[in-house]
Amino acid sequence: MGGLALANRGSGASHGAGKQLSSLCKISHGVSVAIMLDGVIRLNAREKLVEYAEIARYLGVRETDDKKALDGLLAIWNQLIDFLDFPRNITDLGIKKDIFLANIDSLVKNALEDAAMKSNPIPLTIR
Repeated sequence: MGGLALANRGSGASHGAGKQLSSLCKISHGVSVAIMLDGVIRLNAREKLVEYAEIARYLGVRETDDKKALDGLLAIWNQLIDFLDFPRNITDLGIKKDIFLANIDSLVKNALEDAAMKSNPIPLTIR
């Protein structure tokens, strides 16, 4: 049952894209997802701004404007990333640019085909 739940969770682009990084370096799942989350939230806010603003307010952001609340949410997220001293990008993982670029097509293809992508609010494509 646990396997069925995990296989069908559709956790979105941060998981679908993030877990592809483990093919290029040794990285924990949490770190791989964390690297992607800021960008994914910004992208998905095009469709889910109200929901992200609600999360921000639940976390104590006191903004009535949804866009400003989103900014507050991302500020909280980035403060957590700083506190945990997580890497912020591909370079911070120690992946060399030439290695990353040589693998980008397969990384993108695998991410787009990942089951986690099925619930992302914005359908993603290669272009």
